[in-house]
Amino acid sequence: ADPMPESQMLAAEKELLGFYISGHPLTAHEWALKRYSLSDTQALDKVPTGTLTRIGGLISQLRKTFAKKSQKPMAFFRLDHLDGSLEVVAFPETFENFGVHLKEEAPIMVCGELVHAEDTKIKAAEIYPLQDIPRLFTKSFNIHIPATRQDDATLNAIKETLLRHRGDIQVMLCLQFPNGEKVFLDTDRSFKVLPCEKLLHEIEHLLGEGSVYLDINKSPCRRS
Repeated sequence: ADPMPESQMLAAEKELLGFYISGHPLTAHEWALKRYSLSDTQALDKVPTGTLTRIGGLISQLRKTFAKKSQKPMAFFRLDHLDGSLEVVAFPETFENFGVHLKEEAPIMVCGELVHAEDTKIKAAEIYPLQDIPRLFTKSFNIHIPATRQDDATLNAIKETLLRHRGDIQVMLCLQFPNGEKVFLDTDRSFKVLPCEKLLHEIEHLLGEGSVYLDINKSPCRRS
């Protein structure tokens, strides 16, 4: 028989044993978690109450209920990340706008307010699928090209690489000259990309480590 897909195997381990053995579902999203999360999950107790932040993880212990006053639907769940977990509450307004993303074991990014009470929790303002975060929170994909690498072969290789990763994010080129001068160029909209770990590694393979800079939106929420 064909090997069981990793995601299916991990889900079966969690269902049978209550924990993962052969890996963790978030490992596949580690690249995005490191770049787009705004808080160090190991030091959340040092982040002041009321701070707006962004934290990614897996949904567990999802409980949907109704607000006492309005009787509108809302939800509580645990957000399991690689270093632990914390509680998240999605009040009716957030649930109405983002409740479609709330499913057990779903990988998500929570944007909201950190609260320290009996336990650390987040009052969610926005919730997005983790796989959508690079598209939603990247402002531009910037490639730094040394003058010594501005030959036709390298430029064509960069062009072909970008075309293999089409998306919505603008690509900017920074041409670096030996005298320190830098020239910034917008690329044609046909070269817009979807940022991902593979694309970054392919460009760095052509131009060297550190040749790619992601301009990431540091505002915790898209709608703030």
